[in-house]
Amino acid sequence: MSESSAAPDVTVRLDDRVRMMAALVAATSYPADVQRIRPHGAHPHAKTTRKAVTALADSPAVQQVQTLLDHQTPLGTLFTLALHLKPDQYEPLRPLPGWAPENFAHNVREFSKRGHLGVWFTKERAVWETAERQLKRVFEKVAFKPLLEKFFGTVGEKLVFIPNVLYPSEREILLAYDNELVCIAPPPLAWGDNPPWEYDDPSMVYYSYKCALGGYGRLLLDRLLDSAPSCSRRRWSPCTSRIT
Repeated sequence: MSESSAAPDVTVRLDDRVRMMAALVAATSYPADVQRIRPHGAHPHAKTTRKAVTALADSPAVQQVQTLLDHQTPLGTLFTLALHLKPDQYEPLRPLPGWAPENFAHNVREFSKRGHLGVWFTKERAVWETAERQLKRVFEKVAFKPLLEKFFGTVGEKLVFIPNVLYPSEREILLAYDNELVCIAPPPLAWGDNPPWEYDDPSMVYYSYKCALGGYGRLLLDRLLDSAPSCSRRRWSPCTSRIT
């Protein structure tokens, strides 16, 4: 997992765009659909936020995300789309891909405005900052690149881990974007419908290690396969997990 002589190389941070996409997912049928397949206790913040955005199910942005989910668009693709927007303002940071829903950036801004989500997330700021602090403790002495480079060669991308105390609440999201390998993960699930464990609980630290190391490895393997001359992997479409 790490080498004693290597400097820590996982950056933990929050991202407003990730949080906004997670709120959009909360307003879709995704949380209820997943509960039918894998019952579990979501984070209390996820539950209260879902209640707050339920009335926004008719929002154009929510309907657009719902349509993408109905067409089996990977969550990694949705969250990568969110990173094309500027934090807070949700104006396009760069041109959106051609398959992006019409007026998506505008619709996200209207969703945020109508739901007063800026006010809501400011009120709930401590929840996210606590998750960030916990993960910084988890990764403060961890170096993954020395191990990854034994299998994949030089890893020039930045390794990023973003906590997600919203949705999806049962799985991590992986994406490669802007020279970063990103793992977005919820806190580890507890038994039954109990709330999840804290990220830095001594008995659950391995969960974040597994999500991060396994996730970065999968992203690097994707890159390796994409660059292989004999690889017949199909090019990106809205139903794959990468945007080029």
